[in-house]
Amino acid sequence: METTSVQYKIAKWISRIFHPFLVAVLTLTLATYQSGAPVPAVLLWVGISFATVILPVSLYILWMVRKGKYSDAYVSIREQRHSLYYVATLCLVALVVILAVGDPPLVVTACIVSGVLANGVGMLINRFTKISVHSAAMAGCTAVLLVFAPVVGWVMVFATLITGWARMVLKAHTISQIGLGYLVASSSVVVVFRFFGLI
Repeated sequence: METTSVQYKIAKWISRIFHPFLVAVLTLTLATYQSGAPVPAVLLWVGISFATVILPVSLYILWMVRKGKYSDAYVSIREQRHSLYYVATLCLVALVVILAVGDPPLVVTACIVSGVLANGVGMLINRFTKISVHSAAMAGCTAVLLVFAPVVGWVMVFATLITGWARMVLKAHTISQIGLGYLVASSSVVVVFRFFGLI
């Protein structure tokens, strides 16, 4: 498809608006607040999560792109994603340790553990094929919001499908890679939330 076409431009903007990191932070904030946690606790634990995982992973990606080790900020080449999964795993493990010694709202722990599980499965799948991180983030966050903010969750169902469409239009992923993203993330949330008694 022509990169100047309206459809391509729309898909590009959808991918930017529903960036995995942005969606994850907003979802964690809303779900934690909706769980009944006081605002200071929401800000504290979302801030800790951002500083421990999102920020260092983002800086690592930018650093690798500048060095020419990654093709782009989305790390589009599968083989280049191996190191990213390792870094994300280290950051997530560090956050789990912080959660273990702290006193976070239960939903924060459940969301992060869901992320650990989805990241681990995604890392294994990445040995064979790419998994759409956009689709995984959208599906996982949608599953969380269907529990804690159902109205927003149902809007996110539509947004998740639109994001999957956008990734295919941009030829970033195949429909099977998008489906894998949906499956891995949503099932991770269901398994972990059931374990913690949240559903």
